[in-house]
Amino acid sequence: MVRNFESCATLKRIGITLGDCAGIGPEIVDLALKSGRLPDSAEYKIIGEDHDCSLGIPTIETSRAAATALEEAVTLARRGELDAVVTGPVHKARMYEAGFKFTGQTEFFA
Repeated sequence: MVRNFESCATLKRIGITLGDCAGIGPEIVDLALKSGRLPDSAEYKIIGEDHDCSLGIPTIETSRAAATALEEAVTLARRGELDAVVTGPVHKARMYEAGFKFTGQTEFFA
């Protein structure tokens, strides 16, 4: 299904978490922002850091960084600084091992 995202006129500030840097999250975010397919009417805030890490090898540290980005996104949204949040992919099992007590991002935001 293709949607006309320009019709979402009230969504202007969108936070995007990078996900786990050991995965495809940072690359997907970069490609999406460079694609020219995202609405110009929105303001995008990248949340999280693209750490120097080994692709395909999620660690406790990369998972903690992904969890920190999710927490920052919630803080910004609660303060009214974001209208929406898009989350990058994470390694859920590694996140849990790192102390993240939710089964995924959706449950965290709920």
